[in-house]
Amino acid sequence: MSRNFELLMQVIVNGFTPLLLLTPLAVVLLSKFNPPDEAARTQAQKLFKLLCLFTSLSLLLWAGLFFFGPMANPTLSWATWIWPLVFPLMHRLAMPTLVARNPELSQKLSGAAPSNPVRSASLVNRQHRSPLKRWHWVIAIGVYLLPLIAIGARGLFPFEMPQTGVAQTSGANPLWTNWITMLLTYAGIGGSMLLMAPRMIRMSLVEPEPMVAQGAEELARAYQERREWTTKSLFWLIVVLMPACLGTIYSLMIWLPNQGPMVGLLGAIVGVCGGIVGSAVGIIGSIKRYRVQQLKMELESKS
Repeated sequence: MSRNFELLMQVIVNGFTPLLLLTPLAVVLLSKFNPPDEAARTQAQKLFKLLCLFTSLSLLLWAGLFFFGPMANPTLSWATWIWPLVFPLMHRLAMPTLVARNPELSQKLSGAAPSNPVRSASLVNRQHRSPLKRWHWVIAIGVYLLPLIAIGARGLFPFEMPQTGVAQTSGANPLWTNWITMLLTYAGIGGSMLLMAPRMIRMSLVEPEPMVAQGAEELARAYQERREWTTKSLFWLIVVLMPACLGTIYSLMIWLPNQGPMVGLLGAIVGVCGGIVGSAVGIIGSIKRYRVQQLKMELESKS
């Protein structure tokens, strides 16, 4: 029973990453293919081939780590932690491919209306109007540093060899190797998220916000409310929640090396809950976007 449970946990936890890496390609394949001319068709095919290529390379990297790389514990493979590759696959390749396959999607995403080219503009530098305060970043840095300190502190104690129980701190001990690898991995992943966060925030602040021809304070307020909600949601989800969950799981794996199945189950639960939260944020964001677009259409119909 214990062996079957461990096998099930290994399938669930390790299978999450390849499925996530395939998501951008699946989204493109399920999208509508409607290029307006031959040049757009060629561009769409070129981008699609690039997406297939880099998706294949990501899956090959996962397979290499899974089948030939070290195991973090009996349940979890190091291949699991390459899942952040889904972000460049989605934003750098899948989204441009979607727009190339169906240019109408770009208009829908931006709220543009070619039938009425007359627009008013809100002359505000939104890059300097972030709803995030200094204390937000203090929390983010603290959330990143606490697990880093917890993982690093394990190196202050001796590592007992699994077979002999003899304390040993050299690289010949697999526990020492796992510790230093996890420390560097978490420092790299968490640090990268923290470094990319300002750019991500700026991108959310400068998203297109087309106004109606006569201008409307109500529409400007609706844009501002949605922009602030999006910015804060991305911040708490990606800059705070994800490093906190990742750091907690890494810390447990380091301090409880003999509890692989339990930590694996906890990691699976955290991953599923994180996916649900991320999906909920995406759905709520889509609803807010739709409401703003509805308001814009109502104001345009009155002009």
